[in-house]
Amino acid sequence: MPFSSKRHIVLSGILVFCHFYSARAQIVGNPIEVRGAREWTVGLHVNYARQDIDSLLTTSKRLLVRSTWGLTPHLDFYLTAGAVQLDISTGEPQFSDYAGAAAFAYGAGFNFALQRISTERPVGVWLGGHILRFPSNGSFIESLTSTESGIYREFEMMYDWLEIQGSLGLIVPVGRFHFYASFVTVSITRRDTKAEYLIAGDSKTLNGEDRAKYRSGLMNAALAGIELTLPGRHAVTVELMYRNKKDYRVMAGICQTGIGAP
Repeated sequence: MPFSSKRHIVLSGILVFCHFYSARAQIVGNPIEVRGAREWTVGLHVNYARQDIDSLLTTSKRLLVRSTWGLTPHLDFYLTAGAVQLDISTGEPQFSDYAGAAAFAYGAGFNFALQRISTERPVGVWLGGHILRFPSNGSFIESLTSTESGIYREFEMMYDWLEIQGSLGLIVPVGRFHFYASFVTVSITRRDTKAEYLIAGDSKTLNGEDRAKYRSGLMNAALAGIELTLPGRHAVTVELMYRNKKDYRVMAGICQTGIGAP
């Protein structure tokens, strides 16, 4: 199923959910601020991420739904699910770029309020962490210019991508706006399965298979965002995480409904 079709289905489901629970809606957006015990919130996020990983420039488009439950007045726990489409460029002219199919992604995370916003304390402090996992299947094509024209090598790839992120940040409310910023550290573990084929005309011959594991180590970045509350108990969020000009992430979040304790 094309990525755009999956995005349409997920978005339609969320909008129906919003309509059904609109009478009990609360601010949701991107729930950086801990919402409190027994509050359930739902958010929809669209992410565009560029990452410089293992000498490869990767681009991922992510459509994720987040369901958050307040365990205590200071701790929220959430589950994430959606679709991710991964592209990879080697930067080598003899290789075609990798374009993976859209795949199911899932994860979990938490937000812990070290200091909640109050009249006496207008600045909130939070600690957060999450994991996200998704597969990706696709191929690279290498043109063998040193041999007879029309002969290629194809590398069929299967990636198992695990991303772990931790954050420590501040949030400041100003009217309808919530401004937040944080220090972020990210670690990526990727398991690669590769099958190499030689293609000549209609012939396709398997040359060999290989498996590898890549670990990025800790990669530090800065994050900044704005949440705007809207009439009708809705909110929208935009944020940027920046490491360098080849490694950054942009997120837009749509407000969704939240169900508070009776």
